[in-house]
Amino acid sequence: MRIDSEYMEKTLSQFALDYNVAEGEWITPKIHLSPVKILDGARLHIKHDPFFKAAIIMGKAYVMADEEMHPWIKEVLAKEPPEWWCDFKNLRKLDAELNKYGREIFDTHIYFLPSEEPTMEHPRLKIEWFEDEELEKFRNDSRFNTYSLSFSPKQPDRLAVAAYEKNEPIAMAGCSEDGKYLWQIGVDAVPGYEGRGLARNLVTMLKQEIIARGKVPYYGTAESHAISRNVAIGSGFLPAWCEIQIRKCQG
Repeated sequence: MRIDSEYMEKTLSQFALDYNVAEGEWITPKIHLSPVKILDGARLHIKHDPFFKAAIIMGKAYVMADEEMHPWIKEVLAKEPPEWWCDFKNLRKLDAELNKYGREIFDTHIYFLPSEEPTMEHPRLKIEWFEDEELEKFRNDSRFNTYSLSFSPKQPDRLAVAAYEKNEPIAMAGCSEDGKYLWQIGVDAVPGYEGRGLARNLVTMLKQEIIARGKVPYYGTAESHAISRNVAIGSGFLPAWCEIQIRKCQG
């Protein structure tokens, strides 16, 4: 299986906005370093600080950072192959440098894109779809506010699909409009309903609907979260890139 080339191309166009990269510069350097500039259509994660961010994809790294950090990035971080930047020894060096500016690593996340392999929906579920304003009914519903819905002004929720049992929602997959091209999928299951294939089924349905709307669905999780990674793979996604995310030091 391979990642669908159309989705990869659109993802790189999204990265051009996210990492302040001019179109056409993707294939030139192994490591592309840009100053901080927020472009229209870029993904803006409400918890993360734009002082530094990096994405590693296809053996290349795209970094947008405050220019005070550029000498260190060139002299230290760039000496390591990008595919090993999330190795702990390199993350430790990066975290120590960020600490000088009152920042710290918040997380490293792996992200998935759809594969070329077709995936099938599972219509045996009783489901219901919600869109835009209809999602407001779940704003204070803690069952679905962990991963499915975020109610973030910078990453507006657009669409969700829920599975029902006895007229009560027991699982939900939702997506947020993260950038001009990419919509991110998250999924929650009510305690007691895990392990039944609900997450995989709902993510598959939502993925197909996002594609039908001309957007690229993507799925993110922690490297250590094997259950979530298996949901992504079971729903027709493959690992595509990793991002290093930072925040201001928490004390």
